[in-house]
Amino acid sequence: MQLKLGKNQVRLDRRTLRLTSIFRELPPIPDKYDCDSQFNFPIEDTMDGNDRWGNCVVVARAKNTRRFESLEQKKQFDIPEIYILKEYWKEGGRNPIKPYPDCGLVMLDSERAWRKGWKICRDTYSIYAFGFIDPKIEEDVKSTIYLLNGINLGFELPISALGQFQRGETWTVVDGNEGLAGSWGGHAIYMKRYDKDLYYGLTWGKEQPMTKEFFLKYCSEAYGNVDDKDRFLVGSGIDIEKLNNYLLAVSHVQEGGELPIKFR
Repeated sequence: MQLKLGKNQVRLDRRTLRLTSIFRELPPIPDKYDCDSQFNFPIEDTMDGNDRWGNCVVVARAKNTRRFESLEQKKQFDIPEIYILKEYWKEGGRNPIKPYPDCGLVMLDSERAWRKGWKICRDTYSIYAFGFIDPKIEEDVKSTIYLLNGINLGFELPISALGQFQRGETWTVVDGNEGLAGSWGGHAIYMKRYDKDLYYGLTWGKEQPMTKEFFLKYCSEAYGNVDDKDRFLVGSGIDIEKLNNYLLAVSHVQEGGELPIKFR
């Protein structure tokens, strides 16, 4: 099986919402949770072209979108691979007909593109907002998975992760050069499940377990996504009024300007 990476270098913007700042008082977060436990039907996850293209950033989005729409439509929501590839080519400014480098994407840029919407079959799907999550804070990561139907993550994978994946092993930290962060490359993963000991990401059509030590060492960025406002359920844990105030404020901020509101 061929595996492609495709997450480019982390890019930060001081205007990016800290998502935990608009959580209401959190309900108790369970010790283990799987987003797919909400469904009485299976959610099929496929390779989505990530064996041929470095489109992992959009693939992670697609897996998140499948959960959003399956929850809303109460049936499995399928995304044909071609629409994932078209969005990847569009965001990268590429022409798939002509030869060109397969350069991957920056997660922050792709999150912004998701807010504007992407075409799947005859409809356009978007998120209402996205926010940065500190991957070092376990409670925030788990809260995002539990309250927002998963989390999109960027990793600087060590080369050891390749062999562990191919052998069907849990991703663990190893010593030496094989364990160096980024020695394999950058990769985006959607995560929908955790328990007391492990996190579980969806990548290359499989569920990949990883230790918390591995997660802390190699996860370099994390984003929670708020589904389209009109479809967002009451009781989600998000303070919509506070979120609206932020979006209104940031829409008037010029590059490099000061935010008129403060986060905790």
